[in-house]
Amino acid sequence: MLSWQVRVLEIYFRLQHAFAPKAGEVDVQKERVELDKLGAMFKLPKGIKAVKELAGGVPAEWLIPPGVSNGRVVLYLHGGSYISGSPKSHRSLVANIAIASKARALTLDYRLAPEHQHPAAVEDAVAAYKWLINGQVDPKHLAIAGDSAGGGLAIALLVSLRDKNIPLPAACVCLSPWTDLAFTGETWKSKIAVDLIIYDYKELAFAQMFLAGIDPKTPLA
Repeated sequence: MLSWQVRVLEIYFRLQHAFAPKAGEVDVQKERVELDKLGAMFKLPKGIKAVKELAGGVPAEWLIPPGVSNGRVVLYLHGGSYISGSPKSHRSLVANIAIASKARALTLDYRLAPEHQHPAAVEDAVAAYKWLINGQVDPKHLAIAGDSAGGGLAIALLVSLRDKNIPLPAACVCLSPWTDLAFTGETWKSKIAVDLIIYDYKELAFAQMFLAGIDPKTPLA
């Protein structure tokens, strides 16, 4: 049975989809405000403590369930097409992941395009990961997770860690990761009319903002 949260989200996205233009200019600031507002619809689970952090120079937020061990951590990379999203927009989601994982969760407020283009987000993720394993947690007890663009960023982080010979985490969980910035998948055409969240013209624009002329098949993208 679907939860009430999922039903609310479905109604929200259906209404947005019904009245949204099918093409046109994209407004980055509007996208950011709307995603944060969506996240604010859902309250934190009872007992969760939210604590601001600076993780290797990157703004972040701890979400700490009651009674969890400090030795288990989830590093969470939020979605938002690389141009929007924040710890605020994903606070409820990450809090529930922390509870399910019996771990502290750290959500990064990594730099966004178009102000900060590739590889700024990857650099922030690497900096925060190194900060975590250099005093906060053993990588054997650390998991990386992310949704949408954050899922793609999680994979890019793993590639970067491997190439730098930095110890890898115990696990990586990607929720609907955006891994194809070249838009080669057939479903970009076959499913775009029924997708309640994705707008192809927006994603094309966001990818261009993020890549700034870099080959979309670059491994860290």
